Amino acid sequence: MVDIDRAVLQGDRRALARVITLVENDTPQGKEVLDALFPHTGNAHIIGVTMASRGALGGLAHNTQAVSLILDAAGYDFIVIETVGAGQSEVEIASLAHSVLVVEAPGLGDDIQAAKAGILEIADILVLNKADRSGVDAAEMALKAMLSMGYPTAGREGHIWVPPIQRTIAIEAEGIPQLIDAIFAHANFLKKSTGWQQRDQAHLQTFVRGLLQRKLQLEWQQILDKQEYQDVFEKVFMRDLAPYAAVARIQP
Repeated sequence: MVDIDRAVLQGDRRALARVITLVENDTPQGKEVLDALFPHTGNAHIIGVTMASRGALGGLAHNTQAVSLILDAAGYDFIVIETVGAGQSEVEIASLAHSVLVVEAPGLGDDIQAAKAGILEIADILVLNKADRSGVDAAEMALKAMLSMGYPTAGREGHIWVPPIQRTIAIEAEGIPQLIDAIFAHANFLKKSTGWQQRDQAHLQTFVRGLLQRKLQLEWQQILDKQEYQDVFEKVFMRDLAPYAAVARIQP
């Protein structure tokens, strides 16, 4: 696997595609290559984009972070990860990205959805897309009102990052240059403080914790397949054994 490691570092896109496939499929070779490339990571700016889409489900594949590390080692300066939906996906993307963009749209009730899902808690930049629609002013006012509640110290410039609200019309590329400026500004803010390092540490902690959880889940699945578990569960079902006592009785 040494040759493919070197090929990825040299910018070979075929090698990169092959490594991504190996990692996505949880192969031993993929894990070996990722470990070999890991010392070359830590340079990319990871940008998470999440949509407040009226309760639609969404999330991240469990190997998303592994793939982002591969792309980082391959020399990509920016990595954009998009997730659609409200709920657990926001928590996941916040633990993976340096800058989180939350995309809203006027007239769709997304301002209410944002408040319900707690999206503003993880947003670094708020993107008000489809800004040519009616209701854009009301949507922006609603977002500003929620920001004023969440950031009472907003007046202390330089001490805290207050998510800016950037209007865009994506299909006409309006507001995109300003959005890019906002992304760079957030990156500079993090780098001038300890924010960038803290987020890097959080990313890696989340990654290692996720790997450990998956390992334990596999081990636990092996337990569930045993007849012992079936016998214990039968006793729980018959109310002869309490759930906590059942868990204590099952041994790896």
